[in-house]
Amino acid sequence: AFAKLRLGGGDRGLLAAFAGQLGSWLSELYPKELAIVANAYARSGVPAAACDDLFATIAEQALECSSELNAQDVANLANAYARLDAPGGRAAQELLTALGSLARQMLPEFEPQHVAAVSWAFA
Repeated sequence: AFAKLRLGGGDRGLLAAFAGQLGSWLSELYPKELAIVANAYARSGVPAAACDDLFATIAEQALECSSELNAQDVANLANAYARLDAPGGRAAQELLTALGSLARQMLPEFEPQHVAAVSWAFA
């Protein structure tokens, strides 16, 4: 809540304005950081339309490094895309398909919170 007040969630806040610039930096982030950025934006109150390009780029980057995602990353990414009703167009749909496959493969590694987040995302 404090971050929303300071950074300004919503369509006219700092986070919405920052989304365009952030897209150009995503290639430098680790898989865990991609998941954190996606989850932060999904929870920030920034409308999906304001960060559609950002989520498309996150999806493309996450697909490229999907073999490096751990259970928490899969849960965070799935949850973020589901929370905003899968912004990011075709890349987002491809990512969700890949995350579903990864979740099935990684199920033995999942903790209860991962199962809950992924289940909610695909419900």
